[in-house]
Amino acid sequence: MKIMRLFILSIVILFVSGSTCYPSEKIVIRPPKVIKVPSDFSSINAAIENAAEYDIIEVAAGTYNETLVISKNNLRITGGGKDNTIITGNSASNVITVNRGNGFALEKITIQGGYIGVYCSWAGAALSECRIQNNIGDAGIVSTNGSIISLGQTDISGNNCGVMVLYNSVMRIENCNIFSNSLEGVSAWFLGVARIKSCDIYSNGGDGIQVGGGSSVRLSLSKVHGNALSGIGATEGSSARLGGGNDIYSNGDNSGWRAGIGVFHGSNVTATLTDSSEKDDIYLNNGPGLFISNNSSLFLKIGNVYQNKGDGIHLTLNSTAQLEEVSLTDNTGYGIACNQQSVLSKIGATIISGNTLGDTGGCW
Repeated sequence: MKIMRLFILSIVILFVSGSTCYPSEKIVIRPPKVIKVPSDFSSINAAIENAAEYDIIEVAAGTYNETLVISKNNLRITGGGKDNTIITGNSASNVITVNRGNGFALEKITIQGGYIGVYCSWAGAALSECRIQNNIGDAGIVSTNGSIISLGQTDISGNNCGVMVLYNSVMRIENCNIFSNSLEGVSAWFLGVARIKSCDIYSNGGDGIQVGGGSSVRLSLSKVHGNALSGIGATEGSSARLGGGNDIYSNGDNSGWRAGIGVFHGSNVTATLTDSSEKDDIYLNNGPGLFISNNSSLFLKIGNVYQNKGDGIHLTLNSTAQLEEVSLTDNTGYGIACNQQSVLSKIGATIISGNTLGDTGGCW
């Protein structure tokens, strides 16, 4: 009986270790394949259906009337340049939907004429050297449900919102032009996170950048200008971080509370030189340079606020401001105005001079 148990145990050990009498099977991994449209397949959809993970779909110059759904991982679609390769959707559908696909890459293509240009849900994607334009739905690009998106060297225009970042999603936006959208250029809501660097955000019909519902934006080395409402608007417990090298100018509508930067309802703005040695400049806005309201806060370190058509900084409704090495000059209103139990703490070599109504109003 003991000998029989030892024999069975030996068979089990041989089976687990793979040392059997049968030849071992080799696992063959197919190398990535390049699929060409229209030479290999007449449509991009057909190419996607026949593609495997890590394949590259090369789309030749031309206009393709299609809507695409991406659910495969690590798929790359590249065009012949955004002036040459165009995907036109229809107003009832998203042009491209990325649903639970990770590692998707889209480059050198124009996306236009859909409901949403690119919609990403539970996804990871990178878009580069694209143009996203003239989509009639919520936005040119929507990132939602925890998606992580990288957006680079892309022009986004003629949509309602340019870019929306929602529900715990993160979007990194670099070297992009976001302009002439009907509403906001960039909108982050419901714990969305936007990281914006070296971008030009201008001539949008709402805020240049809007952040709300506990979301956050970080902006560096960028221009935000000529937007109809505020350059940056933060509300409902959200935060805006300026990392240096930003120019925020010619925004607002003379309402008195639209501003270069408007901060409301328990939100905050912080400006430090964390990403650049260049100062942040806030100037020539059609209202205050900064409007801080409704239990909100400002920490401004090393920056220039000048020639705004209102107060340089306006504090109201239990808000606070702390300044270090800031220059507040030549604004049409006060350099700093404090109303309704708001508090200013001026620290360091802050310069306040040349403002039409005076250096401070109600702040001391």
